[in-house]
Amino acid sequence: LRPPPARAQRRPREPPGPVMAACLRTATGGLLAALTGKSLADGEPTRDGALDAEGKLQLSVDMETMYLTMPHRQDAEEVDTRDADTPDAWVKRHADMVRLTGRHPFNSEPPLKSLQAAGWITPPSLHVVRNHGAVPKLDYETHRLKVTGTPNGDVEISLADLESGKYGPVVTVPVTFICAGNRRKEQNMTKKTIGFNWGCAAVGNSIWTGVRLCDVLATLGIMEVSEQHRHVHFAGPQGELPAGKTGEYGTSIDMGWALDRERDVLLAF
Repeated sequence: LRPPPARAQRRPREPPGPVMAACLRTATGGLLAALTGKSLADGEPTRDGALDAEGKLQLSVDMETMYLTMPHRQDAEEVDTRDADTPDAWVKRHADMVRLTGRHPFNSEPPLKSLQAAGWITPPSLHVVRNHGAVPKLDYETHRLKVTGTPNGDVEISLADLESGKYGPVVTVPVTFICAGNRRKEQNMTKKTIGFNWGCAAVGNSIWTGVRLCDVLATLGIMEVSEQHRHVHFAGPQGELPAGKTGEYGTSIDMGWALDRERDVLLAF
């Protein structure tokens, strides 16, 4: 008698790579919406960035409940004398921040020792700042975000609308930010560039609260990239800057990036 032929061993299935995983998440979200009329945002708990009695806040994570202890804010108590006769005369800033472009506009990084001493979470007062003009003085009650070019027409969104959950759940996530010019001072010592002399502390790791841009777009009827919707363009108020045709500062991101839930693009408030 011969033994039965050995069965071919099935090769273990490898987990999907990051690109495939992102595609699967996007496809799953679209299929869920098509079948149920719901999105991945439905049922996500609100994380409003509020501190509890122990000085901790709850993060928006999928795997488990997670709290993070926040450091001392180190907020300034009065306006710095260097800002007294500038358009930013109402903004209270940490006196130790290193000003890289003179008094105004405010482009600044903290001393490296202060950044290190603060620990993993950067206090707001020590976070790197990049400005092209004056800090806009907005009013909570009257400020509106104007959105154009959506299938649902043009809309205006208030801060109260965003906080209410009308445009998606309020989430809180940690974000590491680094300026593209970090350590440019050393580069300029080797070969002069067009940028100013950032040191090695143009980086911050802070907690941000807001609504995911993909949820806002979905609420407004945009759930996939199309010929009409290939980018999200952001523009500030006209006359905000002293240069340019309209004095308006703007930038844009790819629509596919904006719709990817895993990228955590926030309209932060």
